[in-house]
Amino acid sequence: MFDLFNLIEIWESYSDICELFKNIRTIFPPTVSIPTLQDFKSVNEMYATAEQTEKITKIILNEFQDIIAVDTNKPNVTHLIEFEIDTGDHSPICTKPRSFHPDLERRIQQRLDEMCHNGLMEKIDFSQWSSNVRPVNKPDGSIRVCGNYVALNKITTSIQYPFINMHEALQNREKTALVTKSGFYVFNVMSMGLKNAPMVFQYLMDKTLGVYRFVFCIAYLDDLIIYSPDLDTHIHIKLVLERLRFANLSINLSKCQWVLPKVEYLGFIITAEGIQGNPEKVKPIIEYPVPESLKDLEQFLGMAGVYQRFIGQYQLKAEPLRRLKKKDAEFKWTAEQQEAFEIIKKDLCLLPTLKQPNFAMTFEIHSDAAFKVGIAVILCQRYNDTPYPLAFASRSLTSNEKNYSVQELECLAVVFGIKKFRQFLECGFFLVYTDHSSLQWVLNTKEDKQARIWRWCMFLQAFDFQVIYVPGHTNKAADALSRHPLPPGLQAMDTVVEQCLIITDIE
Repeated sequence: MFDLFNLIEIWESYSDICELFKNIRTIFPPTVSIPTLQDFKSVNEMYATAEQTEKITKIILNEFQDIIAVDTNKPNVTHLIEFEIDTGDHSPICTKPRSFHPDLERRIQQRLDEMCHNGLMEKIDFSQWSSNVRPVNKPDGSIRVCGNYVALNKITTSIQYPFINMHEALQNREKTALVTKSGFYVFNVMSMGLKNAPMVFQYLMDKTLGVYRFVFCIAYLDDLIIYSPDLDTHIHIKLVLERLRFANLSINLSKCQWVLPKVEYLGFIITAEGIQGNPEKVKPIIEYPVPESLKDLEQFLGMAGVYQRFIGQYQLKAEPLRRLKKKDAEFKWTAEQQEAFEIIKKDLCLLPTLKQPNFAMTFEIHSDAAFKVGIAVILCQRYNDTPYPLAFASRSLTSNEKNYSVQELECLAVVFGIKKFRQFLECGFFLVYTDHSSLQWVLNTKEDKQARIWRWCMFLQAFDFQVIYVPGHTNKAADALSRHPLPPGLQAMDTVVEQCLIITDIE
């Protein structure tokens, strides 16, 4: 199906695209102001005035009026995939209708009638399958009608990447039936709350974006971001909207933001300079009251832990707090816990910007190992001869690794760092900085080595890098992290964003 979006079609439309961006270039002098657009979500620090932004939106959107959701309660239905609920040979699950407050029940019934009118649901006389209604309040005061599919999800076969048999699709409708005092209702579209719904929707977005995915656009469920290095190449907007049109997907215009120098995405602020913490998300953590119970403490650590990649020695600073979570530990809040609590809050007020990776520049791995404690690495790139961090990673040593020699630990740290950041390192030359001088000899000598070091050396032979020795006192960052290790899995996003469009609520 996606052969329709091949290079031939793009080439045939090239003249139209050039003319489009010829107009865009004429309306974008180098100015910065704060525009306000009717029917558009207000954004700050845009690269264009309100008049200029209105012009570009007219140029783009006049060609795509058909994919703009005029009525968000009546979304388009895609033809690319069908959704299947595989319950095997399990007997049907049926529940009794739940009672609600009369006012809420009236609103639920009104919403069900609207969904039936818009073709999203259908009322039926009888169903062997049924689940209770689960109303969810929306920010605008209305409600979203979902199903409480806990029992159904338990017997549904999980899927990873679905390829649906279209002939079986209609047989699955009955399993989505909602039971109310007024009767049974089944969905004609995929219902929220079903076990495999998020994976199927993600698959739909991946299939829709096709070869453009991760090149100039990213979709996380219904949040779509389109990014370009400059306005001249922001042709990407048109290409992505063409994909959405082909999939018969619509966009909610009131939730779209256009031509932004920075964007909020998945809880962070992404700019051309790097990734920043979102002040709106950080504020509730900074204002969090002193925990009075273990549950309060776990909630605070859970929220603060999201930003641990921005905080040096986070695990060391949080150790007095984590100590209260140990089994059989008494929850006793002392001056030590209060100090740790305040230090973390202070660090959250001063979150740094993590640089974005530039694949045209040389990457650096700064590694270090602390005997019987942990290993740590920092992925860096140099700007004006100064290394700037892209990502941090560290972990504690296992019980077996605590018996390794210092030489082995230093080699383990290098292997750990390269595995952690392999996606950045495997296709080019990079530098490894270490404060253990014998590591150069270990990696280059052909003399007999221990079996594990031979395995590590075989792994490292697949990469093109140079080991550079630096004294320990100049390798402070990695040295500190290894002695106070952070949990594994910390990585920086690899998307460079300068000019971008964000589309939310794709339907």
